[in-house]
Amino acid sequence: MTAAPLHRSANRRAGELIGLVGRRKLFACLVVGLLAALVTGSIAFAVAPAAALIIVQLLRFQPVERLFVLSAVATIGFDHPSEQPYMGQWTSPVRVLGELWFHPMATTVPGVPLPLAPSLLVTVWLAWRAATTAQRPLGGAARFYLRASALAVSTLLAAQAYGVARGGDLRQTFYQLAPLLLTIAVGVTTALIATPQLLRRLEKVVLAVAAVRALVCLYVYATVFRPTGQSFLYVTTHSDSVLWVVALAILIGRLLTTFRHQPQRGRAALALLLLAAITANNRRLAWVELGVVVAYAMWAMPPRLRRLRNRIGVIALPMLLAYTAAGLSAPPSRIFMPVQALNSVNDEEDSSTLSREIENYNLYVTIRQGSPLGTGFGHEYTEQVVGPDIATAFPQYRYLPHNSMLGLLAFGGIVGFIGFWLPFIVAMGAAARLRDHASRHLRAGGMWFAGSIIAYTLMAWGDIGLQSSLNGLLGALGAGFAVRLLGEDTARPTTPPTTPPGRTADAMAVGA
Repeated sequence: MTAAPLHRSANRRAGELIGLVGRRKLFACLVVGLLAALVTGSIAFAVAPAAALIIVQLLRFQPVERLFVLSAVATIGFDHPSEQPYMGQWTSPVRVLGELWFHPMATTVPGVPLPLAPSLLVTVWLAWRAATTAQRPLGGAARFYLRASALAVSTLLAAQAYGVARGGDLRQTFYQLAPLLLTIAVGVTTALIATPQLLRRLEKVVLAVAAVRALVCLYVYATVFRPTGQSFLYVTTHSDSVLWVVALAILIGRLLTTFRHQPQRGRAALALLLLAAITANNRRLAWVELGVVVAYAMWAMPPRLRRLRNRIGVIALPMLLAYTAAGLSAPPSRIFMPVQALNSVNDEEDSSTLSREIENYNLYVTIRQGSPLGTGFGHEYTEQVVGPDIATAFPQYRYLPHNSMLGLLAFGGIVGFIGFWLPFIVAMGAAARLRDHASRHLRAGGMWFAGSIIAYTLMAWGDIGLQSSLNGLLGALGAGFAVRLLGEDTARPTTPPTTPPGRTADAMAVGA
């Protein structure tokens, strides 16, 4: 190609870009950028407004489903700095991406005084786009879920207004409330745009990211933590345990619904990798979550396998009891870690368990003292019994208790508590009904939909789960998919085939 055609092609593309962005908007951004550059002395401000406008305009024309998947990859794959990944002993090569995604832009982008994180802005924007884009008709479960979500937002905002009116700290309400509202927004977005095809894409994303993070966990454990010979609380983050449990729920669902139709060696290998990562990450709550998810999967097995399930249960139950007894009587060992981790949850001599019991008691006291709207957000829980001093490491511990479920009941009252959990109750019912669905794919999906809600709920009870972006995303994905796909008749595409040129729809219908 000669220089002249290349020049004309470049001019045409530049003209298309300017037409897409808008000449007046682009000119205004350039003027603002030049003025900002003159005031600050930084050349970066000259192009920043125009670059931001071009990016926003280009994103506007991307399908909301594609942007939703990319947003999910960022939330699942990037380390959240506030969770202290790797206990500060190892720095991820992509740590800076996590800081840019999760931290307020005022702290990460020079000259941008916006106290909001890109993850928050993108989540709200995608919810708005999904709500304003024409979608397929909603089923009864999805409509009920959306009404319940609107009620949840109303009750939470009422509890916030009540708390601030009573002298609560408005800044702390953001940390208490924003993760809950974002979880609702993700669930609403999923319920509006969910299709079987999007489900397949997100399942691949969850499995791929879970595998990568499992490999990172094992690498850091082998090279950083194990050589020290010292005890440690976790390797990657608390939330990774939920990711691995949900990924295992996906694998369990596929195994139980396709074991006669597809090879399972790859899934078995991935399951072993995830179990190894859960073991290395040393979070005992993960075994509780996995145990409940497996129990649910056994209940939700396809009809043709339920008789086989009963027969296998009769054989496996004595072996399980023997393994449990051996694990309870044996010294600490990796082989018996699931049993010993579950047993340590109620170990009164364990310092972590004792501090949680003290916190739960103080939360009970706060709940009894509260109104139907609780204390309102922005307040601390009443510390009637003083536990171990963690104020230096975690100054917000009375605003963000580890048992965030009781914390929600204390701060939001019975009104806020029921309002927030009502959408998940609706979604759990929809997931349970999927176990008898005609589609094998949706029967398998129903298992991990319920599994994600179960893991999210248990993490909320045990470890500040309601404030975790990853936990909220996974729980909301399961809820949104369950209510939207309940009415699907098949896992195949629902759009009609395109009529080839030169042939009529009537001719195609009769096979002409």
